[in-house]
Amino acid sequence: MTYPIFAVMKIKWNKMRMWSDGALTKALKAGDMGAYEELFYRYYALIFRFVLRFIRNEALAEDVVQNIFMRLWLNRENLDENKSVKNFLYVSARNESFDILKSQKEKYVVMSDTNIAFNFNFKALLDAHIASEADVTIAYTKEELPESILTADDLNKGNYYTLDLDGDRVNKIHINPQETGVQNFSMNVYVFEREHLVKLVNEAFMAGGLYLERDILMPQLNELKVNAYEYTEYAARIGSLKGYFDESMKLLEDKNLEQLFGKNSIYTKIRDDNPTRYINGSSARNVMVADGCVVEGEIENCILFRGVKVGKGAKVKNAILMQDTVIEAGVNAEYIITDKKVKISEGKEIKGADTKPFFIRKKEVV
Repeated sequence: MTYPIFAVMKIKWNKMRMWSDGALTKALKAGDMGAYEELFYRYYALIFRFVLRFIRNEALAEDVVQNIFMRLWLNRENLDENKSVKNFLYVSARNESFDILKSQKEKYVVMSDTNIAFNFNFKALLDAHIASEADVTIAYTKEELPESILTADDLNKGNYYTLDLDGDRVNKIHINPQETGVQNFSMNVYVFEREHLVKLVNEAFMAGGLYLERDILMPQLNELKVNAYEYTEYAARIGSLKGYFDESMKLLEDKNLEQLFGKNSIYTKIRDDNPTRYINGSSARNVMVADGCVVEGEIENCILFRGVKVGKGAKVKNAILMQDTVIEAGVNAEYIITDKKVKISEGKEIKGADTKPFFIRKKEVV
C-alpha cells in the first residue's frame, strides 16, 4: 500500500513516541531526524521551564533551550546511547543558566515571572533587601487567591505560593493552597546576591532539586534569612485564558489604566503608524484602540491592537483583537480573543462567553 508522505510521517511519529530514550538516542546517532523531533517534542517544555526558573526571562530562556537542542543535533555522533539523554539536557541547561548568571557583573539579581503585569519600582525592592541584610527577599501582595487559579485544573494551574510571616520574616511557604480569604500571595519576584544564588542552585541541582521554591527556599527557611516585601500597587495575575481576558478588560477602566501605565515609564518596541480612522457610520463605545486601525463597523468593550481592521456592518463586542486582525464586513463577534494576523471572513458569527472567551490562533482564517 502507498501512503501519502504526511501519513507515513504520522505513522513513524506515533511509533517513535513509544520508544525509550535509549532507542531514540541510537536512532539520533544514526542521523534520524524523526528521533530528534521526538526528543525535542518530549523534552523541550520541561527544559524550558527548568531554565526559566533560574533566568526568569522567556526570550533568553528560549534562546538557551534552542541552543541546547542545536548542540544535541550537531554532537549526536558523540552521544552514549547507554547514558540518559534527559540527564544530558538537564545538565546542559544548568550549565548554560549558570554561565549566564556568572557572566553578569551586577552584585544582585532580581528574578521575576512573566505572568504578572505590574509597574514595579525594583530599586525600592532592592534597597529594602540590602537594608535588611536578608539572603533572599520575596515580593508579595495581600489579596484573595484569584478564582481563575483556584478553579484551574492541575495541568494548567502551575505552582503558586503563599507565605506565613513573622513580621517581615518568611517562616513557611505553602504550595498551591486552597484557602479562601486574604493571603500573603507571592509574586514570584525574588532578590538574591548573584554569587549566593549560583551557590544555592548548584547545591540543589547536585541533590536532584529542580524548583527554586520547593528545593532551595523551603528546606532552608531556618538557615536562610528570607524576608518578604509587600507590594501595594496594581498587579494583574494571568494564569489562564479567562484570566488574561478579565485582566485586560479591567484596563478599560481609567483607574486601572492609570495605575499600570501612569507611574513609571514602560519601554516597548516602536511601530509608528497613522492615527486610527473611524469611517462614517462606525460606532465605538468603551474601547482602547491603538494606532493604524480602521473601523467601519461597531465596536464595544473592546481592545484593538495596532493595524486592526473592522469592516462595514461588523459588530464586535467584548473582544481583544491583536495586531493586524481583520474583521470583514457583516461579522458578528462577541467574547473573542484573536492572535496576530487573524482573519474572520465576511458574515461569520462567532460567540464565546464571559466564562470562556473563544480564542483564535495566530494567522488563522475563520
